[in-house]
This record gives sequence, C-alpha cells and structure tokens, in this order.
Amino acid sequence: MRILGIHTAARRADGHEPLEDRAFRVGDLPVVAVVDGRGAPTAARLAQDAFEHGAVDLLARIDAARIDSSSSVRLQVGRALEASLVEAHERIQDAAKDRPILSATGAALAVAGNHAAIAHIGDVRAYLFRDGRLRQLTEDHTVAAARVRTGALTPQQAATSELRFKLTQAMGSSPELDVDVAEVSLADGDLLLLCTDGVHGSAPHARIERALDLGEDAALTDIADRLLALSDGEDDASVAVVRVASDADADVLSDIAEVMSQTFLFRELSDRQRALLAPYMEHRFLDAGDILFMEGERGDTFYVVVDGTLVIRRGDIVLTEVDAGGHFGELTLARPAKRSATVEASSASLVLGLSRHAFRQVVQRRPAIGASIAIAALDHLGHRVRDLTDRLETLEGR
Repeated sequence: MRILGIHTAARRADGHEPLEDRAFRVGDLPVVAVVDGRGAPTAARLAQDAFEHGAVDLLARIDAARIDSSSSVRLQVGRALEASLVEAHERIQDAAKDRPILSATGAALAVAGNHAAIAHIGDVRAYLFRDGRLRQLTEDHTVAAARVRTGALTPQQAATSELRFKLTQAMGSSPELDVDVAEVSLADGDLLLLCTDGVHGSAPHARIERALDLGEDAALTDIADRLLALSDGEDDASVAVVRVASDADADVLSDIAEVMSQTFLFRELSDRQRALLAPYMEHRFLDAGDILFMEGERGDTFYVVVDGTLVIRRGDIVLTEVDAGGHFGELTLARPAKRSATVEASSASLVLGLSRHAFRQVVQRRPAIGASIAIAALDHLGHRVRDLTDRLETLEGR
C-alpha cells in the first residue's frame, strides 16, 4: 500500500470571516482530518492540536497494523483516531466555559496496510470513490439520520428536512461522545474523501460523484477545487482527498462485500453498519492444505468463506465441502465449544472470522449491530431446530 497523494483545502462562506473549518494532515503521517467548527476558529484549532498531540501514538498503531493485519491490531488504529477526537472534545469543552457556543464536528482517517480506519462525530462525512462509484462510509449524527434509522423519515425526506441540521452529538457541547469507528479495505486507485456539510449539504450524492470522476491521473488539487465549488456559499466548506495505490485485488474486495451482504448474520445490516463491523472481522488467507482448525480444539469463531474451498472432515472421513458464501461455527458466538471436525483448505482460500470476544465488543459498543446479528443467529437456530424436529417426526411416523 502506498499513498499516492493527499490534499486538503477549505473555503470561507461568502461574507464569513474568519474560517471556522479546518482540513489538515497530521504531520507527515498517512492521516487526515476535517473539522467543522462552530462559534469561532478556536474549536477547529483545538481539534488539530489534539491530533498533533496524539501523533506519536497514531504512528505506532499504524506501523503495527502494517505488520500485523489481525482485527485486534487494526482496530487500535481506529481507537487512536477516536482518542484524538475525544481529546479534542475535552479541549473544546474547556474553552467553551468562556464561550458557551463553541463546538465542532469532525472526521479523521488513517491508512494502514490495505485498510483505512475512519472515526467521526457529527455530520462531517467520509466517502470512498472506486471505479466511478461513490460510497458513503459514515452516518450523520443528526436527528434526521436517527429518524431514518427508525423509519420515521425516508432518506429522501431526510435530505431536505431541517432536522438534518440538528446534531445529536458534537465535540465540546455533548456531555459524552460516542465516536463511530469504521474501516474500509482499499483497492488500487481508490479515492478517500472527508468533507463538511458545506459540501455534502449543498450537493446531492450524484454531483459529488461526478466531481471526483476526473480520471486516475487527475490532480488532487483539481478534484478538491471541484468539490469546493459545489458549496452554495452559505457555510464554510472543507475537504481532504487521499489517493492510494494497493496490491489488494479489487475483485476480492468485491467478493467480500458480496459475501457480507448475503451471509445470514450480516444480511440485515446496512453498508455503513458493515463498515462499523469491519474492524472486528479477521481475514484469514489459506493455501491449499492449510488447516483452519483441528477437531477437538476449542472453538470460539464464526467463519464465512469468501473465496476458495474448505473441506470439513472427521478423522479421515470427509463430511462436506464449503465453497464461497458458505459458513460454519455460529453457535460458538454464544458459547465456546470443542470443534467436532477439522477444516482444511483444499485450494487457496480467503475466510472471514468473527470471534466471540469480538462479537461481545460489538454488542457493547454498537448494540444495534449486535442485536441484529444475535436475532439473525437465533432465527437461524430456530430453523435448524424446526428442521430437526420435522425429520424426527418423519422417522417416528415410519
């Protein structure tokens, strides 16, 4: 993974002096942030100070994730971004004792290995642009977005509702922060975008998508200028754009997204909820003949096959083969148990895993996602019990 370019830019609203937003890179790290300040430039400056204060820890976490791509290590990159946002919140709270209207929203991303960690609070958004398609990675912390989640508003209604301006949390003004930490796997040529509502609040999704679609050789300065030009001039506008080079196979990343959307445990999650779940998922690359786990081992992980074929055997007897989209081990999320069979790759394979420990963290940090997974697991178990009961009734009737 290489960073091909990073560019940050901001523009004052017409007649607005001074600029309350900030878009910045943290030192020479592969880390950018965008902060939308309210009340004075002070809030955004304090947020930048917090990120610079946490730069040493950020670098250590990023370096660790470049070497070790396990979920526990990758998650720490996002946690470091979260810590900087929390520190910014505390600094702004302190300053707000003298200026009560002081607050800010913000988002930050860090590129580590073939992944980008994202942390955000409020209505600053993160996007991924790949193969001409724009994908929103974050969900606004606004009353409108909350009502969309409950079904009280449609996304179309939320896009024009005055409730989209009413924040449910912000740095400096909320008693506590609940920072969203997400992750996205990166492909060659991907563009990552952070922007304030001065941009995304002025232009629909399709216009932002077109502004980014200048070709892989386009200068990031030109892309940033096009994005800032989308602003209606009623609010400050700030953007950070990052272009990456990656050796990750874009087809494999597409397969991961497809499998996650089709697997019963994750099917009811939105794309943005799956991004929040992503840091907790292990990626296991297996060569033919590699053992995923042995019969009799303690099992505590649910697995889903993204690519390749796995053989499940007991002793020398092959019980079944599992291809892409197949899964096993969901009961271990509720209670660890000895594995009843050995699972071996019969070809080069990619397997995603969610451990019981990681699942418990998801339940604690993101109850709605945890509840969705738990309900899906219970529903699946109910079908299995019903099927077993039907089979027993059939045998008894013979």
